Amino acid sequence: MGAGTMIEIIGLEHVYMRGTPFQTRALNGVDLRVRAGEGLALAGATGSGKTTLLLHLNGLLRPHAGSVRVGGTRVGERGGDLLELRRRVGVLFQFPEQQLFEETLAEDVAYGPRNFGVRGIELTERVEEALLKVGLDPVLYRQRSVHELSGGEKRLAALAGALASRPEVLVLDEPTAGLDGRARRALLGKLARWRAEDALTLVIVSHHLEELPGLVDRLVVLAQGRVVGEGPLEELFGREEWMSEHRLEVPPVTRLAARLRRAGRPVDRLWLTVEQAEQGLSRMLQGGR
Repeated sequence: MGAGTMIEIIGLEHVYMRGTPFQTRALNGVDLRVRAGEGLALAGATGSGKTTLLLHLNGLLRPHAGSVRVGGTRVGERGGDLLELRRRVGVLFQFPEQQLFEETLAEDVAYGPRNFGVRGIELTERVEEALLKVGLDPVLYRQRSVHELSGGEKRLAALAGALASRPEVLVLDEPTAGLDGRARRALLGKLARWRAEDALTLVIVSHHLEELPGLVDRLVVLAQGRVVGEGPLEELFGREEWMSEHRLEVPPVTRLAARLRRAGRPVDRLWLTVEQAEQGLSRMLQGGR
């Protein structure tokens, strides 16, 4: 691995129902590198291989060919230190019910660090720290049954469980699915802050591309198990027709900026956020750039 590389994927292949008449190739020679502290988004149409790729990052799936290495820990089709890999990589599934199973929320959040050898006062501190981090008051939530939680609370609880092990990489599959606008903005703000404060490496799958600016640096587009495009957000968002061919919609403000530019308006760079659009339109109305 090169200096500063946190994730290195080389020639990754995965086939579901391998050796049967129903086998399906989900990943077909994926190469990908992610720098330590980088924010990376994966996007693509349903069935493009996004979730399958995520599941390889902490060993829930193993490569059928190629390799995955995270922070120096290598996992191939056989071998590799899965315990160390899972200590390094925290995962939030699209459906949080898939990772909540203990009787109380405190026990659920403690599950990961306990498996990694954390005990006693430190374990209690890890649980309280993680709950506070996601915005769940330990006094109110510690002894709550996970079955009593709302959908949004379950998502935060599952995220607390991922954070309690203090991972170096946080992997999120549609992290804002099912959240209302206010809860969505709050979660995105937390993720951006954690990435900055804790030097977290983020890998996110999202259909909502308007959520990505300010959170990730780079977008990777998958199709039929292959990487078909990657680059900075502004670069790929500027390829609106190509993105549409891959069933991806760029943010409305980006489309507006592109149309104004084509109409000869002074748009010096594409807008990625509502705030950038407001500033750009204000300058335009004032006769400046």
